[in-house]
Amino acid sequence: MNDTYLKRKKILNYLLTIGALIILISSISLFIYDYILEQKAINMSATITELNYNDGIYDALVVYNVNKENYKQRIKLHTNNSLTVNDQVKIKYDMNNPQKLINNNHWLLILILLILSLIIIKLNIKKFIHNIKNNIRINNLYKKGFYVNAIITDIMVNNNSKKNKKYTPYKLRCKYLNPNNNMEYIFDSEDTYLNLNEVITKYERKTVVVVIDKLNTYNYYVDLGSLYPHLKLIDPKEFMATKNGEENNN
Repeated sequence: MNDTYLKRKKILNYLLTIGALIILISSISLFIYDYILEQKAINMSATITELNYNDGIYDALVVYNVNKENYKQRIKLHTNNSLTVNDQVKIKYDMNNPQKLINNNHWLLILILLILSLIIIKLNIKKFIHNIKNNIRINNLYKKGFYVNAIITDIMVNNNSKKNKKYTPYKLRCKYLNPNNNMEYIFDSEDTYLNLNEVITKYERKTVVVVIDKLNTYNYYVDLGSLYPHLKLIDPKEFMATKNGEENNN
């Protein structure tokens, strides 16, 4: 059944949760990367020999000495500093390659990414896990369960579910009488934001398909898609015969 609103909610939940997990993994990876760089970083002072200002950024040429050898590198400086030529600035260089400067000062970015990802995950993870488990459960029911036609008894507004300004969540209730033991089973569908009364009236439906676990009747799925008429497939042999017959007549 094409419950567009519900599908969009699920897709949005998937995207937000997966996106937050990617951000979380990225922030942890960046932290590890900075930590590894720190293990081989040497802190020292360098002298500013040239200072340029362009588009709100200071570009400085610095000189530093390692093992009696001078090295020159260009670095970016914050715009709120008062440094001038011949002033000293702190730098880090790679102990294995003095010509390579190290920039592992990403703590603020890491903190922002961590907080953002954890907030999104906290808001979406329960629904994400529920959707995944429910999809697996339904797929298993279709593979291993049995199907019955249950009589539609009621269409209910689900007041316990979160409402939307434009949509009202509905549930369908149906019953099935087991002919083997005359036991009656009651089944409720999952929430849907389609107007089930209109669908049932339009297609004159009195029953709905329910897929039930063979070992546990409390594990079931009301297939609301069965309320819609299925396409009538044409036998390809019959179609081709008709087509050929028309061509011969012409």
